[in-house]
Amino acid sequence: MAMREQQIYEFKHDKKNGVYIGLSKYEFGYVYSCYPCFLSFLMFGLILKINGDITPIVMIGTLAVPIGLGYIPAYKAVFSSDCYLEYFKEFEKENRDWHRKWARITTAFCIGGVLISLLSIAAAWAILLW
Repeated sequence: MAMREQQIYEFKHDKKNGVYIGLSKYEFGYVYSCYPCFLSFLMFGLILKINGDITPIVMIGTLAVPIGLGYIPAYKAVFSSDCYLEYFKEFEKENRDWHRKWARITTAFCIGGVLISLLSIAAAWAILLW
């Protein structure tokens, strides 16, 4: 029973291939992509205002280029070559107040991503209507 619990713990918490690391990569991607998405929605609004119509190719390009240009460097800085493993060593050394501070920063980053997405949609509508 204890061996099984250890296997389950390693499956979830393994620092290189665990479930939580896999989820964090996806969540980071989704939240971080919200920030360059602001530029995409502004461009959508401008294109629709000027042309009145947008083709699927232009729509995909308008969405993919800013997100790709913003996301790829951030992803490489954190997850390429497993450099995030170095951060675990630093996290383990720090005290409880330091962890709380970074938990707040992470929460603000996530909420900011959602808010910037909503604001970008509103800005695109504002450009389109005025």
